[in-house]
Amino acid sequence: MGREEIQLLIGITSFILLIIITALVVIFYVFQKRKTEILIEKAKQAQEFQKEINKTQIEIQEQTLKAISWELHDNIGQLLSAVKMQLNFLELDTPILKNNLKSTSDVVQQCILEVRQLSHNLNTDHIAKVGLQKAIENELNRYKRFGTFEIHFESHVDEYVEVDSNSGIIIFRIFQECLVNVSKYAQAENLYVKLNYYDTYVNLIVEDDGVGFDVNNTEDGTGLNNIKKRAEMIMANVTINSEIEKGTQIKLKYPYMNKKIITNDYKMIS
Repeated sequence: MGREEIQLLIGITSFILLIIITALVVIFYVFQKRKTEILIEKAKQAQEFQKEINKTQIEIQEQTLKAISWELHDNIGQLLSAVKMQLNFLELDTPILKNNLKSTSDVVQQCILEVRQLSHNLNTDHIAKVGLQKAIENELNRYKRFGTFEIHFESHVDEYVEVDSNSGIIIFRIFQECLVNVSKYAQAENLYVKLNYYDTYVNLIVEDDGVGFDVNNTEDGTGLNNIKKRAEMIMANVTINSEIEKGTQIKLKYPYMNKKIITNDYKMIS
């Protein structure tokens, strides 16, 4: 075999090897790309599945709260009203008994008001009707009557944008969860709530001066998990900051989905 034939053979062999290597690289690349696409698709499916589970859980919770709301309003509320009517019909001779009866009647009346307000705050239809800010104000007023801690509320509006009812209900439920956590664990003297409206988002801040906790060494309890799950449903960002003996701050930032401007240049502090 001549020198030229050997060089030709080497060239052909090298070309064939180059084709084979290129084909292997292409096949490997296509395989890896497809594998990555499948993994991404599975991750998306898992994420969507988890979202649907969270959504279903919250829908069940809301239906349960609505049922409790009706029960409070239709049954317990009516029973208390009947008790108050019976007390009003009583005729007592001595001033002491009359005073005691008046005090008892006042307590029953206060119970009726509390049950009515609690019923409204549990009912999603009522929350959607009055709007986010009014619902928050009503809930704070209810807690003020308990006298557990001092409540400071401030609302600032650069540009008031109406929050859609579904997102508003979820934000309100997050707010309620914050209040429950403060009442149960914080041992706070003061609660500071700020509801700020901006042109592209609404910002809710709930802060207390209680015992606080170590965020890094604390497993998320049911309350914090509920807050995070609900926030994910409306694509809101939640930040939880806390220090031992320095209190806790929870900030929620909700970007408007459907922007609907109501009015401008409004500020309210109570």
